[in-house]
Amino acid sequence: MDTNKYVVIEGVIGVGKTSMARMLSQRWQAQTCFEIFEENPFLTGGFYKNTPEFAFNTEVFFLLSRFRQQRGLNAAPAESASPLFVSDYFFEKNSIFAQLNLKGEDLEIYQSLYERFLPEIRTPDLVVFLQADLETLMRRIYFRDREFERSLSPTYLENLMNEYYRFFSSYTKAPVLTIPTTGLDFVNDPADFKKISSLIEERLSGKIQLSLKTKERARDHSESLREAHV
Repeated sequence: MDTNKYVVIEGVIGVGKTSMARMLSQRWQAQTCFEIFEENPFLTGGFYKNTPEFAFNTEVFFLLSRFRQQRGLNAAPAESASPLFVSDYFFEKNSIFAQLNLKGEDLEIYQSLYERFLPEIRTPDLVVFLQADLETLMRRIYFRDREFERSLSPTYLENLMNEYYRFFSSYTKAPVLTIPTTGLDFVNDPADFKKISSLIEERLSGKIQLSLKTKERARDHSESLREAHV
């Protein structure tokens, strides 16, 4: 596998992005870029209780925070560092959440900032889009029990899922490998983690060819689903 890669793990809240990114980075001895969500005072201070009131400040804070992190990925790694990066988010998630949470002038202002920053961000070599059904996501969120997520409603999460599906139905900047995780426990079951990591490594090595065309991509995703449950 070519190690000069930038791999992003994406998906909705509760799908296991950070756990998967951390486990892959350990497996590959890769550098990491983890989202620092707990530093956002608007997210932890009431976003899920009153989304309209907190939405603009929450999203702008995340936009600036992610930009500061992501622009550093373009720099050449130190001699002792691995050139392989694994991240538990990609910059375009800013647009996904903004489309869900912002309206009117707030969205226009936000988009103008986002579009200024986007050209300076490194494009991933592979986006791994983890999926799970709503019941699985809510159960995972419940058991990890973050205080600020206790007000997160199933309706909000379902709407977010729809925004992610809409976004990836037309995303063409980088290859996308979609992996359903409902029924899998890759954190606690080494066999499940091996299934997923093997799919990702095969894609990075070129053994799985994914088209960026929507119809062909959907077929390839179905093949990935069957392989993940073998």
